[in-house]
Amino acid sequence: MSVWDRQSAPAATIAFIKAIETFRAAPYDDGYGYWTIGYGSRRDAQGREVTRATPPVTVAEAEAMLARDLAQAIEWVRQAIRVPLADHQAGALVSLAYNLGSLNAKAESLVALVNAEDWRQAAERFQVYRMSAGKPSLGLRRRRWAEAAIFLGADPVEAQRLAWDGRIRTVDDWPPLPEGAEPVLSEADRLNELQLASLRRGESRRG
Repeated sequence: MSVWDRQSAPAATIAFIKAIETFRAAPYDDGYGYWTIGYGSRRDAQGREVTRATPPVTVAEAEAMLARDLAQAIEWVRQAIRVPLADHQAGALVSLAYNLGSLNAKAESLVALVNAEDWRQAAERFQVYRMSAGKPSLGLRRRRWAEAAIFLGADPVEAQRLAWDGRIRTVDDWPPLPEGAEPVLSEADRLNELQLASLRRGESRRG
């Protein structure tokens, strides 16, 4: 199990987000009144809000916007989570933050469970975040289940397949999450990560 470096999104997370969002060259209404483009970006390459009149983008431009938005999502996770994370835990949280547009501000109870290292309850808490524009979304329910499974160590490709294989048919469905995959960092990993976090805080104060 790899320990998250707190600097980058795991490759599996990027692939998962791209597979969920899918590439769209032209702006489109996501079904909830939000104009998006590329891989689910709500801001264009210049940082302006996407509208119906936003020019189409290339795959390369969409990749650049994805990298920009992922950097922000990573920062939200770094700010919110104080405990060491495994790569797959961080990946699930980065995907959630990317989709919600925040973490602390929109998933405070989940953040508290992660910081308490209550992994199973944290995974179950993903199911709460299924609303878009005030309405529950079946797509978000499926995405949250997949993210929760990934958080517990499931393969991202398999988690996505299971979430969309018909077992989640309504916005209230929440099948049992994988068992026995709860991540446990070794004591050496934990000490190393806590020491690094302390050093980063010291550098931040000096800066």
